[in-house]
Amino acid sequence: MKFDEYKILAEKTLSNEFHSDKKVERILHASLGLATEIEELLINYNGEMDKINILEEMGDACWYVSIYYREYPNIKEPIETEIEIENSLNPKDIIMDMLKSILRLQDIIKKKIFYNKTIDENAIATLVSEIDIDIRKYLKLNDIRIEDVWERNINKLRARYGEKFSSERAITRDLETEREILEGGSK
Repeated sequence: MKFDEYKILAEKTLSNEFHSDKKVERILHASLGLATEIEELLINYNGEMDKINILEEMGDACWYVSIYYREYPNIKEPIETEIEIENSLNPKDIIMDMLKSILRLQDIIKKKIFYNKTIDENAIATLVSEIDIDIRKYLKLNDIRIEDVWERNINKLRARYGEKFSSERAITRDLETEREILEGGSK
């Protein structure tokens, strides 16, 4: 079989039925966003990464995780004092664990959207908890407090959008101001 023939035959089993609502759209947005934030950590990883970059990417990851907490109130936030890290823990291992959990989330969402499979809310809760714990481990390993991440992320987003999202402002950003905020400035 040649690839051109394969493409035609493979298309016959492509799902053209879509089964989503606003909640599914929001969690899809969250899982795609999480993947891109974690990917940015990998791109910028050079053994000793810029703490401001970590703070920014993890802040954005927390923003996406918060979508799941709003959509699934049964997810319990981890207790900070219970987050332990081993001295030999490799930061890239934490990143890979996050990616694995994110990909599992995406598989659940894909099956909902394209196969109309019921979403297993317990699986979602477990995966989101694992991602949240991994974010906190990664931050702890880099000596960054999660409360600082949350606060600077919101300050950055306020500087970008004001009080409401705008597509134009999402595209045209003042990166200097945002960096200053992430560094601890107060613009």
